[in-house]
Amino acid sequence: MRKGQFEGLKELIGKDETRTPDFGPNAIHPTAGAVAVGARQQIVNFNINLDTHDMSAGKDIAKRVRASGGGLPAVRGKEIDLAARKQVQISTVLTDYKRSSMAKVLATTMMLADEHKAKIKSTEIVGLLPRQALVDFAIETLQLENFNPDVQILENRLEAVGALGGTADWMSAGRQVAEAMSNTDATPGGGSAAAIAGAMGCGLGEMAIGITLKSKKLDESKRPALMTASQTLGEARATFDRLAADDAAAFDRFMAAMSLPKDDATRPAKMQAALVHAAEVPLRTAQISAGALEVAKQAAPLAGAAVASDINCAIHLLKASAQCAAENVRINLGGIKDAVTGKDLADQLERTLAACAC
Repeated sequence: MRKGQFEGLKELIGKDETRTPDFGPNAIHPTAGAVAVGARQQIVNFNINLDTHDMSAGKDIAKRVRASGGGLPAVRGKEIDLAARKQVQISTVLTDYKRSSMAKVLATTMMLADEHKAKIKSTEIVGLLPRQALVDFAIETLQLENFNPDVQILENRLEAVGALGGTADWMSAGRQVAEAMSNTDATPGGGSAAAIAGAMGCGLGEMAIGITLKSKKLDESKRPALMTASQTLGEARATFDRLAADDAAAFDRFMAAMSLPKDDATRPAKMQAALVHAAEVPLRTAQISAGALEVAKQAAPLAGAAVASDINCAIHLLKASAQCAAENVRINLGGIKDAVTGKDLADQLERTLAACAC
């Protein structure tokens, strides 16, 4: 775009197909001009300091490390004279740390330095770098096997559940849940969705009650009942969080039982036990939904007019939670061979749905 500057581009755009914009009209604005936007991988500025002041050695090492000298791909390198420290620095830029990692650059530099009877004194990272670059360095250097940083790095696990004290990004969380539901994996499925809907209903109810409690117009006689309702909904929300995970685990338990060899004498009993458990978890979700629904209904007349739609939405979500959970109970009931157990679970479900008028 710089070729010819603004004046040259003004004459060519709309006439020369090679100057057709990727976005916007095929014409240049008379005064604002045009904008070029570029994007690249996050680079890593990785400097390696040697215990030698031999610049000819540094020049040879830098040349053989960088891509242009036949060295590592996606690596730029330059020797720097650290005169005050009487050292040579091999200053590298990793333009794609996935192709040439920090560990590979360090190992290659160490090998080349050894040819010049030099050793690495220290290293430094200039500016920002992706966390993954350091994780990759640790995995490669330690030669770790079967290491999953998402699961085994404590901070990653804490971040995943929003436990590091930062402000929760509810929009990202919503997208993550929707994406998890949309893939072709069997879990999370309807049972987990029921629990998540219940948690959302409780949270929305807590919000409506909380706003009401902050109102200067609140009738103080309503405060104790509203505070009790908020606490109860909060406890139910925490239970829903556990039930969402329990439902997915129940499915995995059934699949594990079903995958046992067919000649395994324990397989039928384990499958039946897993089916009963897979029905019990969503039944518990429906029961918690019914209880939370009753609390939300009682709190609705006490809530402020400004949050009437919110408390009503909480009620709708809790009803949906109960209905969705019921679907997951019923589908598992069909496979339970013990008639007494099956009838007991079915009766509990019907009583639960009747209690919430679903």
